Order: sequence, then structure tokens, then C-alpha cells
Amino acid sequence: MPKRPQTDEATPAPAGSPKRRSWFARHKFLTALAAAVVLIIAVAIGSGGDGDASSPDPAAATPTAPSEPTTEPADAEEPAAEEPAAEEPAAEEPAPEEPADELAERYPVFEVVEQSGSGDSIVAVPAAAAMVTMTHDGDSNFAVVVLDAANAPTGDLLANTIGAHTGTAAFGLTALSGEPANLQITADGNWTITIAPLASAPALPESGTGDGVFRHDGDATIWAMTHDGESNFAVLQHTDGLIGVNLLVNEIGAYTGTVPASGGPSIVTITADGNWTITSQ
Repeated sequence: MPKRPQTDEATPAPAGSPKRRSWFARHKFLTALAAAVVLIIAVAIGSGGDGDASSPDPAAATPTAPSEPTTEPADAEEPAAEEPAAEEPAAEEPAPEEPADELAERYPVFEVVEQSGSGDSIVAVPAAAAMVTMTHDGDSNFAVVVLDAANAPTGDLLANTIGAHTGTAAFGLTALSGEPANLQITADGNWTITIAPLASAPALPESGTGDGVFRHDGDATIWAMTHDGESNFAVLQHTDGLIGVNLLVNEIGAYTGTVPASGGPSIVTITADGNWTITSQ
């Protein structure tokens, strides 16, 4: 009898023979081990796969040093620079006291008096001693005489000239009697009178013209003098009252000479109708 051709269909197992299990069922341990390997590979792929998962990151492994705390907050404002303390002004030294003016102590001090007029007149004086500056623009006699309270002359003749006149004279230095009270003015023209304290007299210059009143504060010296006028030339130095009067020159007309002068402070009166010079040697 001819054989039947073989087919791919499995020949059924004979009845009553036991059924065979699969390979996985028969090898459970190997199956579990294979599943574990597959799981590890899947985890490695999921974590990036760029490096060995077991290699620690050097940056992560190195501990970072803790930063030092700042002493000031970041937003703290810088303290304003302290302004230098203002220097206290140095204590002012007291100004040195000016030396006392002996002439101001010796003779009266008062407010200057100015008067003007025309023709003959009477002018009251403010003190017993002073210097008087006078002007006159007339053509006839011009005279200024000092009177006391009884209208008697004290002996001080301040001016006695003809025509125009400009000059300064003093009273109260050598008065012989009575206390000065008024000035008697004789004039035919306009005149001016200025009465001032003797201590305000200017310093004695080396040259001048006509009558004048000056102060000499220097030491004792030798004066060489000249005068080119035609009338009386007189120079007196007053150091203290009548006792201190030094008559240096009393001549008529031109003069040239040398005289001794006392130390100051003193008042020097000059009577002249021309130019004069006084030079210390």
C-alpha cells in the first residue's frame, strides 16, 4: 500500500500520553535571569547612556566650600564721609594798646570849631589852649587877638598883618594873664577861623611858608634853619608850659643858622612872612 505524503501539521499525540511543557516553563530560572538583564539594559538606555551610570560626576563629588558671609548687606549704603570738623578760629590776641599821646593829655581835646564872616567880629573859643587857622582876603589890617572873660588881652596875638593872610597860630601856651574866652577879629574883608586841639597839629616838615603850628615827637637834635622873608622870623618850641618854652630864633628878615632843639613831644610855632626850612643834622 502506498505511503501517504508528510504534511506540516503535527501528528497528534497518542491518547493517554502526557502533554509536553514549553521551554520557558521548563527553564524558569534562566527565564527570570534573562528578564533581569533586559530590565537593566532598559534602565541604562533610559538614563541617557552617555556615560557609565556607576561613575560619579566629579563636579558633584567635589564638595563646594561654603561661601564666607558678607559683613555688610549687598544693598547697604556706604556711610557718608564725615566732614572735617571746622577749625575753631584762633583766639584773637588783644590789640596792643596805643601809647598815650602826651600832647592830648597836656592840652585840651575838643571838637573842631569852624567860623566864617566879614569885617570885625568876636568868636568864642572852646578851650583854654588850641591852634587857630585863619584866612583873610581884605586889603587893610587883619588882626586876631585873644581876650579873657573880662575882654582883656591875654597876651596872645595870633595875626597882625596888612591885606590877604593865610596862617596858623596857637594860644594858651604862653598866656601871661587870664584864661582865653574869645577871639577879637579886625578885618576889612572876608575871613575864616578854624579852632582845633593842639594834639592834632601836623608833624614838623622840613620846609614851609608863613605862620604855622606843628608837633615834634623826636629826640633832641640840631636844627639848621633858613628864612627868606622881610619881616619877623620867630621859632619857639613848647615842651611844658612857660617853663618849657625854648626860643630858638627871633630875627627880622632873612635868616640862616643852627640851633639846638629839645626832645619831644612838643609844639613848635613858627612866625614868618616868607619861605623857611628846618633840617635836622
